[in-house]
Amino acid sequence: MVRPASFRPKIKRSVGSTNRPGLTGAAINVAESLTAQQKTAILTSAANLATQTMPQLQSIARGLASAMKTPIGAAGLSLLPVQERTGVHQSDAVSSTSNSSTLWAYRKPRRKRANESILKYLAKRTVARDLSFFTPAGSTTGQNPIDIDLLCVEPVLGNGAGEGTTAPYNHITLRNAFDSVLLSKEVTGSVEKRYLKQLTSLHCDNLAVDQVFTNKHTGGLILEIYDCVPKFTIGPSVYVDGGETAEGYMSPQYCWQSGLSSSEIINLNENVASGTWGAKPTSSAMFNRTWNIVGMNRVNMTTGGVHRHRSVYEINKSVSYHEMAQVSTSGGRFAWTPCQMVVVRPYNAGESLASGDALNITTDIRFNYSNISGQGQRVIDYDSALA
Repeated sequence: MVRPASFRPKIKRSVGSTNRPGLTGAAINVAESLTAQQKTAILTSAANLATQTMPQLQSIARGLASAMKTPIGAAGLSLLPVQERTGVHQSDAVSSTSNSSTLWAYRKPRRKRANESILKYLAKRTVARDLSFFTPAGSTTGQNPIDIDLLCVEPVLGNGAGEGTTAPYNHITLRNAFDSVLLSKEVTGSVEKRYLKQLTSLHCDNLAVDQVFTNKHTGGLILEIYDCVPKFTIGPSVYVDGGETAEGYMSPQYCWQSGLSSSEIINLNENVASGTWGAKPTSSAMFNRTWNIVGMNRVNMTTGGVHRHRSVYEINKSVSYHEMAQVSTSGGRFAWTPCQMVVVRPYNAGESLASGDALNITTDIRFNYSNISGQGQRVIDYDSALA
């Protein structure tokens, strides 16, 4: 006998308390009735992300990365909805503050296996830049694009020359990460056996970037922040004095400018050169074929305005020493080592520019990685008596 639907008992489900980043009060109750896609849209909305702390952003990024389906592809995925990957931020008053964020993932977080002795590491760098407006030859106005390198495999050729007196181009490298790994050793009496660095591997967990942009110009300015990752492994480049760019594919700015040369484009119009007011990197075929823009934010800054930009890259990729070692010692990147390009220009194309710094940029970079003690080590005990 089938019981009529009207006689079916109604089950009353209670909703427990939820501590979800960015969802408080009535928003929590509303979220319980939303689909997973709608919840993601709420969590990753620009208004919500702007109010989060860096640990909360890392938690959101890790949760979204865990929900990714495999295979993901060689270029990774932006964790933001399409409509949130490009943002425009307006300062409402003099010396006001605005915020923006970028979330990206290369792979899903790995599951920790039982009995793993994981050693965790943190590489931290703070980079300061004072950026001036750029004045192209024969012009009184323009814009200045620079690179802010976040992570690479090998530094560009001559990068060490920038350390101390001037700023280096690369700041955190996988080469240095391997050099800092603690190696285990076994001591029996006076005999010591060390594990070899060549047999180690690193797991790159995530990269967290916290930046503060301060307008020091006497008037307003337009700031464009391009968060980029390579489309493939790219190789050798050469350090340029000042550390704001490099000569080679490792530099987004180099690809932008070189892609507009007469050897790369027909009927070149100098109005699209990287130093021309209003020019875009997407006009360059070399840039489009080398770099992916995973987030772009334009900020209209008033005098004394401050903009805070935070980025979280969920990498979750293991790298063996030999994979790292095959990269040229003159520089190299993998497809998951990000770099940022910043473009600053005045409000008006006809504005006469005085010399001096227009924008101060402070970048705090934190690279979290780990390795398993003894993983990959191999001992061959060969009995010569059997030969």
